Amino acid sequence: MKDTGISDRLNSLFVNRLNINFDNYEESILDSPLLGNEIGLAARDLIYVFFDIEKEFNIQIPQHDIASGGFNTFNSICEVISKQIKIKLLEPVK
Repeated sequence: MKDTGISDRLNSLFVNRLNINFDNYEESILDSPLLGNEIGLAARDLIYVFFDIEKEFNIQIPQHDIASGGFNTFNSICEVISKQIKIKLLEPVK
């Protein structure tokens, strides 16, 4: 089940950074590779989005999530964000 709050905030990042609004596309595009022909982002675009996400959600995305394909589609990024937020909520307060 997709968290619509995370999805909406992530979509806003894409709109603000890259002028791509996923709300204007069919739902199937959310599982399409961001670097593929359909969406056609450059690798540097994803780097910008990566840093925007870490700042917006106040999380750190581990390298293994990126290496395992967790930063490949809109939906997979939503899952990574959700997972990192849950981990952060379970961390003891310092």
